Amino acid sequence: MNKYLRLAFPILALFASSCSSVYMPNVPNTPMLSKQGEFSGGGHISLKGNASINGAYAVSNHIGVLFSGSTMNSERKSKDFGHKLVEIGGGYFDTFGPDNNRIIEIYAGVGKGWSDITFRDFKNDVLVSSELQEVDYRKSFLQVNYSSKKEKQFKVVRQRFSDQLWDGIEN
Repeated sequence: MNKYLRLAFPILALFASSCSSVYMPNVPNTPMLSKQGEFSGGGHISLKGNASINGAYAVSNHIGVLFSGSTMNSERKSKDFGHKLVEIGGGYFDTFGPDNNRIIEIYAGVGKGWSDITFRDFKNDVLVSSELQEVDYRKSFLQVNYSSKKEKQFKVVRQRFSDQLWDGIEN
């Protein structure tokens, strides 16, 4: 056992010190669609202005389309990093189980991204060299989501809301 641990640390150090990536994954899009006409959307923004948006729409009782996009910028003295990614996809969803509260989703799609990194070297606060690395890439994905919906109640300003209230508003 001790022999394996001695080998594990150098291998782990080798993988931890490998090259950095220009690909930045976006927030996963798991819409939990259950019937035609539903829309699921989300947006995320950080204090530094990095943003991600995703959404999905049920075009029928079992077919949904989804989209995602993200942007990220980091500017520092010695290294700037910029990233943009867009994705589209479609797939199948279905409800099952007691009260049809379990959902299975299978989506496939494609995406395109752009990243650029600028490296700068300074000597005595004077710019000595600058290098720009630009990368365009494409991606494809296949994802399977399994989820379960539960009826929950929550309170806002002494008013109780539940999932059933939202169902009544939709109709």
